[in-house]
Amino acid sequence: MAGTEQNLNPLSVLVVEDDATSRHYLVALLKKTLESVYIAVDGRDGLNKYLEYKPDIVLSDIGMPVMNGLEMSRRIKKINPKAQIILTTAFDNKENLMEAINIGISQYLVKPVQKQYLFDALNRISEIINLEAEVQRQNDNIQTLSNAIEHSSTIIVLFNKEELIEYCNPITYELTEYTSDDILNKPLECFNFEFSDKILSDNFYQAFHDKKDWRGEIQVRTKGGLSFWSIASISPVKMPNGSFSHIVLTIEDITLQKMKEEYLEMTNFDLESVVLSRTKELQTSNKLLSAEIETRKKTEIELIAAKELADAANQAKSLFLAKVSHELRTPLNGIIGVASLLIDSELNEKQLRFLRMIQLSSKDLLKIINDILDYTKLESGKLQISIADFSIYKMIDRIKDIIYPIIENKNLEFIINLDSAIPDKVKGDQSRIQQSLINLISNSIKFTNKGSVRINLTVSNINENIVEILFEVNDTGIGIPANKRDLLFKSFSQIDDTFTRKYGGTGLGLAITKELVEQMGGSIDFESEESKGSKFFFLLKFNYTNSPLQKTEEFIISDNSPDEAIRAIIPSELKILVAEDSYINQEVIREGFCKIPGWEIVIVNNGLEAVEAFKTQYFDIILTDISMPVMDGYEAAKIIRELWTDSAKKIPIIGFTAHNDPTHLNQCLENGMDSYISKPFKWNELFDKILEFTKKEATFPADISGLMISLNNNKITFEKLVRYLLVNYPEQIGNLNDFFSNKDFIQANQLAHKMKSEFMNFGATEVVNLLAHFEHIAAVDSDTNFTSDFKKLEAALIKLESYLLSLI
Repeated sequence: MAGTEQNLNPLSVLVVEDDATSRHYLVALLKKTLESVYIAVDGRDGLNKYLEYKPDIVLSDIGMPVMNGLEMSRRIKKINPKAQIILTTAFDNKENLMEAINIGISQYLVKPVQKQYLFDALNRISEIINLEAEVQRQNDNIQTLSNAIEHSSTIIVLFNKEELIEYCNPITYELTEYTSDDILNKPLECFNFEFSDKILSDNFYQAFHDKKDWRGEIQVRTKGGLSFWSIASISPVKMPNGSFSHIVLTIEDITLQKMKEEYLEMTNFDLESVVLSRTKELQTSNKLLSAEIETRKKTEIELIAAKELADAANQAKSLFLAKVSHELRTPLNGIIGVASLLIDSELNEKQLRFLRMIQLSSKDLLKIINDILDYTKLESGKLQISIADFSIYKMIDRIKDIIYPIIENKNLEFIINLDSAIPDKVKGDQSRIQQSLINLISNSIKFTNKGSVRINLTVSNINENIVEILFEVNDTGIGIPANKRDLLFKSFSQIDDTFTRKYGGTGLGLAITKELVEQMGGSIDFESEESKGSKFFFLLKFNYTNSPLQKTEEFIISDNSPDEAIRAIIPSELKILVAEDSYINQEVIREGFCKIPGWEIVIVNNGLEAVEAFKTQYFDIILTDISMPVMDGYEAAKIIRELWTDSAKKIPIIGFTAHNDPTHLNQCLENGMDSYISKPFKWNELFDKILEFTKKEATFPADISGLMISLNNNKITFEKLVRYLLVNYPEQIGNLNDFFSNKDFIQANQLAHKMKSEFMNFGATEVVNLLAHFEHIAAVDSDTNFTSDFKKLEAALIKLESYLLSLI
């Protein structure tokens, strides 16, 4: 396609240009789409660079010192007649053009080089290069096929349209003992074939003359009178127009295979008699075994029935736990949301204290629900381990932030010791390691009324890329009686029923921690003495590197209020559609969003109402619950995507879900959603998600990306170029105005062209287009009134100057 830059990336181009400004412009333009761009400053340098890099294309100016572009091209063509060369010149010189044609130049472009013409030329040359490569590949394939036929162990005979033999491969003469005089230009009957019956013979010859596929066993008699068994096949070669050009006959010698079959038949006959005798003996033994088998079958059926009953009960339990836990998260989201909203309102100290109690109780309930969800995932094998780079030091800092408020309430000492040999960065599942540590620490705090909880992380073994780290949690709590230790790490178990009433909990924390540690390839154990305390510890192996962190997972665990999250929001106008069937959740979202200036919210009760609202109003973003009556969020998102016809702008759709696993995320994406948020959501996460999908791109008067690539991102040089441009352009604009006023169109044309080339380097599209307009009207000696055009140019330059100054 003309003007496109597709399919050019694998090409390499050598740019030969003595003018620095033009050279920078061309290189910056080409580097956006090409894999390799080389630079030369004159013809001699270009010839040397061509020999060194062997580029696919040479893009060269004609007029250059030392050696001009025509002489360089002539020498390159002597080295490589197929070299692809594009010449550029600022002058339309017919003599140069004729000389370029005689040399064999691919393309000829007039300066200033337009981007569209340049990429048109590159695309045409790319097509030539690809065509030459394809021709070479086809020739290679033909040669390979020819070699395969020549060295094949199967007889291959090619018949022409007249059904005469046109070609035989060497093995044909070897096996049949015929010469080329005996076979070539002869009909099929020159071979002496033998068939087992007349029907087979008739079918063979009929298929050949009717040009149909055929395959079967025949005997071939050689010129010397011997014969061999073969598998023969007939394959007509059909042309695209439906006619037949050739018939291929292949004959594969299977004499050895036939001999083996005959030997096997004889052997099988002898074996049958032995088998019959042995069978009689086995029948007697089988009668004795039948009674015992019947007894075992009855027992096996009873065991299978018992196992199926147990599996069904276990599955029902897991489904029930998962369903109940999931359904609890939605009302819990409302409780936590309302509490966070009320805390921001004007309350007295007693009311605040009650609200804090609601928040703490809600968090405890959420932890229990999360434990049950993790337990059901572990039982069903759906809990996944995700490996990524993370910092253990930062993870411990987060754990401190979570634990300190809890431990301060019990007046316990909290001590953390980290081995200095722990690497800066390790590879592992930070979320699951953090969850395991918090489970153990919370357990220690729960069962410790005085004293301390101590965390130790120690390197037990380390080499070039593997480190073993021992995680320990020590406490001075009540300890574990010796006769109760086998209950630890078991689901829904406490060492004493009274502990559940006194300390709370589900009895799942240690069981989940054990499964998590083992799924991460580690091991967990404990030591304890009643009334003196306990030590829980697990060992994990990590790949590591001491290089700076490339990716650190950030886990936000604070339930911030809307006011705290809003502080980070830049005011903007947004119209948001929210589909949510829970009245409490509707009010929580309404109250949180109403605090943000410029945000307009429309709330509906289900997916069907969301679709109807979408049909009549424009929205910047849509937030929808997944599970709703009448129509769920999946179906609503799918319908909205089908109704939206503007491919240039896609309205983002974010799902609310109480699920938090890859299966539901994939289901969101498959139904047209862009992302999802887990309930109960955090305000800052919700606002971040909205802002992420509603950013509006800014437009700037310049695009300096190409220039910075050319300068190797040298900011000092960039600043010098900017200051040079800003100091000199006012005088140039004055001169340009004078030239037009005096109708000196030659000078006006040259100056407009020079300025256009300079501003091209900065990607100043509006200024460049206006200068191109002045260049054109000067070239045609136009008396057009240019006063208004100069005002447009001055306005564009003022915007450009302000923008460039902001960059330095």
